[in-house]
Amino acid sequence: MKIPEKFTINSQEITIELVDTLPDQKFGEYCCITDKIKLARNIKDDDGTVIPLKEEQIENTFWHELLHVFQWHSNGDFSEEESNTYAGYLLEFFKSSGLIIK
Repeated sequence: MKIPEKFTINSQEITIELVDTLPDQKFGEYCCITDKIKLARNIKDDDGTVIPLKEEQIENTFWHELLHVFQWHSNGDFSEEESNTYAGYLLEFFKSSGLIIK
């Protein structure tokens, strides 16, 4: 999957940035102030070892953060449980169905 560089929700442009690592062993984050999603390519473990993330982990993180965008723009709040659950569902759906969006 090619992760987009930007998209719009509610006429707001959301940008996506792939970064080497994020603090606190985060895989990704969405900032509602800047409307930016950051996705990590790697995670640093507790001893500082850099561990590359698999493509599927990055994709799952993208869906997770996209769902946070939807949550914020619909009710101004976040739910980690909901975002985790539906991100997994979306990733499995796209992988198992073979659906390709161009």
